[in-house]
Amino acid sequence: MTVTARKANFGTVVGERIFYEPFGTGDINLCYAWCQNKEVIRYLPSLPSPLSWEHHARWAQKALSQENRVDLMIRATMEWTYYPVIPVIRTAGRVHAVDLTSRSPEVGVLIGDMEMWGRGIATLAISKIVSWLNEHGPWDRCHALIHPDNGASMKAFAKNGFVLERKDGRNGQYLYVREIRR
Repeated sequence: MTVTARKANFGTVVGERIFYEPFGTGDINLCYAWCQNKEVIRYLPSLPSPLSWEHHARWAQKALSQENRVDLMIRATMEWTYYPVIPVIRTAGRVHAVDLTSRSPEVGVLIGDMEMWGRGIATLAISKIVSWLNEHGPWDRCHALIHPDNGASMKAFAKNGFVLERKDGRNGQYLYVREIRR
């Protein structure tokens, strides 16, 4: 089966307080800036530190060209309390599903804007990508690799039906899995 998720009609999908847009070239610099913040990437053992622009640019080019992945930027609508109310859109992070040609795609989320931490955005984004997987594929399950110290991520994935399968995943991360409904 060939999955052409990048060409799927995502448009601008409105969620409870967030919406999603496909990752594009205009997002590369912001993602790089997030990856320069050690607090943001502390649970991502696969990233070299410091991350060079060349390494990041290679990753971005790969992410933009692969057909077997879905990468969505998470945009959050904030409202100023001044009159009149002016909605402001901030880019909170990125959610993805990769390895869509396997029986178990890997799901991941990064909330790069630290001011957006603790607002439930990761939980909503995981729900969105899992819904997309439910609607678009023949997958039996999906999985996430989570750093053993990343309690917030474990909680967000657990709220979306992921359960701990084993504690010896890639790079010492915990493997969380979720069955896909058909």
